[in-house]
Amino acid sequence: MKANLVEIFSSIQGEGMLVGFRQIFIRFAGCNLRCSYCDTPAAMTVPETWLVPEFDLELPNPVELDQVREVVDRFDPRIHHSVSLTGGEPLLQVEALEELLPSLNQESGVRTDNSEFRIQNSEGRNPHSAFRIPHFENPQSAIRNPQSKRRYPIYLETNGTLPTHLKRVRDLIDIIAMDIHLPQTSGLVPQWDIQEQFLRLAAETNLIFTKIVISSGTDQEEFLRGVDLIRKVNSAIPLILQPEAKDFPSPALILSYHALARKVLSSVRVIPQIHRRLGVP
Repeated sequence: MKANLVEIFSSIQGEGMLVGFRQIFIRFAGCNLRCSYCDTPAAMTVPETWLVPEFDLELPNPVELDQVREVVDRFDPRIHHSVSLTGGEPLLQVEALEELLPSLNQESGVRTDNSEFRIQNSEGRNPHSAFRIPHFENPQSAIRNPQSKRRYPIYLETNGTLPTHLKRVRDLIDIIAMDIHLPQTSGLVPQWDIQEQFLRLAAETNLIFTKIVISSGTDQEEFLRGVDLIRKVNSAIPLILQPEAKDFPSPALILSYHALARKVLSSVRVIPQIHRRLGVP
């Protein structure tokens, strides 16, 4: 089995609920959408070669999955929190993911328990009713245990439009970061039904949060529909509002959208793209 990549690199997660954590990013080539605010257009198509900047490597596509594992193994696990599957849209290469993901945590010969990274459900209620990431409750829990047989949690960044693909690998993924696309802001045709289907599927087993990109021209009716989509699945699923870098909304507009969402959802945060401010990939 082979995969088509753009690059593998180490950097700081600049978006969402794990912002600030160091990750190993595997950027998959190819995407089924063409969002107007996409900040990685080079990942929309498959390049002839893919890069590993840290080790000065340039290798041909497609790549054997054993070689992907070998590259990941070269990074220092002591300083990395998790592996981020990004793109493009990683789920387009679901067959490769089915084979690759178990191998990324193969040190012990078996996939270890990932309850530390999953939803807390101590009282038997709907897991999202007590949604929290332990890293934010207790910063010390974010420090990787050197004695742990588990190497890396798997973090998926996805556009949330391929539910049948997700179903094949969701048990191999620990955390899902899902975009909710507003048609006017993203320039896409409405994706409401398929995105709700994806979110319901992901929320059954995975720790998931959602993200909506907002701009100065975001349509309020579309925004409220996106928020309501999350509410219909579970109002405790966190939402990140991410101001669009090229069309940054005013502070007043940001606060307005936060207030609208917070009246419906229990966890709403505003987080811009921090990695852009830091000047890292």
